[in-house]
Amino acid sequence: RWVGKLVGRMLSRALLRPGGLTAVLDVFFGLPSSFSDGTVHDAVTQLVSTLPSPSVATEDVYMEGIGPQVVALLAPFRHAGYQHRTAYHLWDAFLTRRPHLFTLKVAHTVCRPLHALLHADPCGASSDSAEFPQTDVLQCLSRLTSLLGVNVPPSVPLLEYLAPCVSVVASLYSFGVGHRVAAVRRGAAALLEVFL
Repeated sequence: RWVGKLVGRMLSRALLRPGGLTAVLDVFFGLPSSFSDGTVHDAVTQLVSTLPSPSVATEDVYMEGIGPQVVALLAPFRHAGYQHRTAYHLWDAFLTRRPHLFTLKVAHTVCRPLHALLHADPCGASSDSAEFPQTDVLQCLSRLTSLLGVNVPPSVPLLEYLAPCVSVVASLYSFGVGHRVAAVRRGAAALLEVFL
């Protein structure tokens, strides 16, 4: 039993280091036949989404350390499908177990451009306007498409969290069409396709 606790503490510390999550994933998914094994996803999700003991890190410190690494798994240049799938499972687990903390520290940082547009009219902005954060919006759309584009059963907490953004994404699609901003149109269409 004490060995399990010791290993858990060591893994929690490793996860908090820069690149720690990717390193742990590379080890777990580098095992023979583990790529298609759902039990490995379950084990990784359980490990990462379980907050460490206070002697290792407080909830806030842990989420500030692990959150950006979870977001980094959604980078479009990542070719390993297990990283997007793992990110999906982690979002689902954190939104189920620690919704307030995860929303505050991670989810809102990814979705900030869409939440900002919830209170604005994206169709009323011009494509070259400083008011329209095109780069931030495109990055947000790309990350969410990576997150929702995995072939797993839908996550109710994740869909509930993103539901208010659907109208914004639909408006962004109209904006992209109306202002002939192809990148915005394509990004919004891709997200709507996986979301709906």
